[in-house]
Amino acid sequence: MNIRVFKTIPEHYLPSFARVHQADPPVCPVRCAEDFWAYIVGINDADDIVSMACVYQHAFEWQGVLLQMGYLGLVMTEASWRRQGYATALARTSTQEMFDLGCDVAFLEADLTDPSIVRLYRRAGFTPLGHAYTFTGRSGRVYERTNAMIASLGRAVITPNGSGDVFDLMLHTSDVLDVGTGDG
Repeated sequence: MNIRVFKTIPEHYLPSFARVHQADPPVCPVRCAEDFWAYIVGINDADDIVSMACVYQHAFEWQGVLLQMGYLGLVMTEASWRRQGYATALARTSTQEMFDLGCDVAFLEADLTDPSIVRLYRRAGFTPLGHAYTFTGRSGRVYERTNAMIASLGRAVITPNGSGDVFDLMLHTSDVLDVGTGDG
C-alpha cells in the first residue's frame, strides 16, 4: 500500500482514479472550490489508484476565534480493495496534511449510524461531534445536519475569554457549530 498526496492527479493515474471516483472527467466535487487542497490516494502494487479522499482547508470563526478547519471528504475505495486499511490510511494521511497546512481542527461528514464507519474514523483520531452543525450552501440556504466527526490536530486554541480549548468546547457545547459555506 502506497499513500500519495497530489494537488492534481498525474495523467497516468487518471484511468484508475476515474474508476474509483466513478466520474469522467475525474474531478473532486468540492464543498467550495477555493477551499480544495489535495487529493489523497491509495495506490496498490500494480501502481493503480484504488482509494481516494479529498482534503480542503477552510477558515471560519467560532466563539470569537478565527479557525482553520481541515475538511476530509469523498473517501472512496474500490469494492475489491475494501477492508485492507486504505480508508484508515487515507484518513490518517489527511489529518497529517491538515496539520501541516496549519489547520486547528479536522472535520468530516459520515454515516454515524454505521458502527464500522465510526470505528474507521476513530482510528484516525476523529470523534462524533455529538450535536448539530450548519453550513450555508451556494444558494444561500442554511443547512443543519448532525453527521459530523471532528479531530483535534494537536494545536491548543484558547477562546478569547479564556473559557477553554476550542476543540473540547466544540465537543461539549450544545451550541450549533456553524462551519461557514459548503455545497448544498
